[in-house]
Amino acid sequence: FWRADEGGGTRSAGGRTAGLRFLAGGCGAMYEVHIESEEFREKRPVQQHQMVNQALSEEIKSMHGLRIFTSTPKP
Repeated sequence: FWRADEGGGTRSAGGRTAGLRFLAGGCGAMYEVHIESEEFREKRPVQQHQMVNQALSEEIKSMHGLRIFTSTPKP
């Protein structure tokens, strides 16, 4: 992952694609993350989100809110 102050946007690496967007809402640091990864295959959405939360555990501490969207690559 990358920090929001690096400009956000979309990045790909190691078979994963991730997009980060800052959502200005006047209530603090609200973010939206879209992640596509083969690692999500055969996992339920709650398990996918737990993986993302674990990977971003330090970054989440400074966020007001986070919307998570996960998917697997199309064959």
